[in-house]
Amino acid sequence: MALIIGGGIALLLLVAGGLYLAFSGGSSSGGAAKGGAAAPKGINWVAFSAPDGSFDTAFPDGAPSVEDIESLSRQMGNKNAKPEEIKMAKDMMAAMGISMSGWSRTHGERKYVVMVMGVPAAMAKQLTPDALMQQGQQQSGDQIMNQSDFTGGGLVGKQFLVKEKLRGLWQIVRFAPTTGGKIVIQFVETKDELKADDADAKAFFEKFQWKK
Repeated sequence: MALIIGGGIALLLLVAGGLYLAFSGGSSSGGAAKGGAAAPKGINWVAFSAPDGSFDTAFPDGAPSVEDIESLSRQMGNKNAKPEEIKMAKDMMAAMGISMSGWSRTHGERKYVVMVMGVPAAMAKQLTPDALMQQGQQQSGDQIMNQSDFTGGGLVGKQFLVKEKLRGLWQIVRFAPTTGGKIVIQFVETKDELKADDADAKAFFEKFQWKK
């Protein structure tokens, strides 16, 4: 059993890192932001609630696009993924007891994302923010420019300022485990250089409230 759980944790870290990279690699709402402009001024934040009632938040100037396992699978290193490959990814996650929900919106030159990952209780304690970010670094060569603890919105976790190597993007990412084996991942990304105290990202994060 220990070997099964240990192997599952290693695989889950790989899957989690891959899903994070896939999500930050593009979305059904238009993909990663392009260009070099700063954050839009005078953002109209539009309230959004998760369909299952797990959180409330807000996205800039409209409703976000829904991401699912299929859209994620097509972005995990192979944008031309075949139906059988997508099915394999879905089956693997189902067998491991992993669920993934996500919402994203591109506005101006920035992209705003909220992801919620459900994991088995036996593995949840191993999926720390540091472990997830380390896996992301190993897969992509990202640079962590700054990291700090945060508490807010019903969450306790870590925030990272990341320089993404493959696409030349900057990201401010928050990882937080919750009760019930959930992991919340929020981030803002752009081609502009970001600072750890970016006001726009801070506003996005502060509008999030975990309710379960």
